[in-house]
Amino acid sequence: MIRHLTSEDWPIWKAIRLEALEKVPEAFGSSFEDEVLRSDANWQDSLKNSDIFGVFQGDELVGTAGIFYHQQTKLQHKAGLFAVYVKPRCRGLGLAGKLIAAIIEHAKTKALQLYCAVVIGNVSALKLYQHYGFVQIGVEPRALKVGEKFYDEILMVRELDDVAD
Repeated sequence: MIRHLTSEDWPIWKAIRLEALEKVPEAFGSSFEDEVLRSDANWQDSLKNSDIFGVFQGDELVGTAGIFYHQQTKLQHKAGLFAVYVKPRCRGLGLAGKLIAAIIEHAKTKALQLYCAVVIGNVSALKLYQHYGFVQIGVEPRALKVGEKFYDEILMVRELDDVAD
């Protein structure tokens, strides 16, 4: 089951987000070290300020994907995909695809374009986004630095208007 997380879901959102940041630090712009210091109120606010969806197996949150929207007038037509993560034991079940599909449908109500970034070498994520209509628009060298290692990112976009699904 997929559903939009609410501020009451902050404890499970916090747990899975910290797990993701700890297990695959190169896949996210945020770091475990920064996020673990956030207050509980801040975790609650993050669910009020972004649209974050979760996929559940029974009562357990096993995957997430979020959308953030720009507030500036000239950027309001764009949204960003972030926090895409599925617990390792649940991968290969199509859950990430279901999350991306839900995100795309939701984003269509508020934006005309959806952006994301994928670390070069994350072939499964790249194929997933391409399957859902994202196209590469560039590469950002040294986009992330984890410890002393740099990671390049593929920048992608999916138009949400007048696009055949």
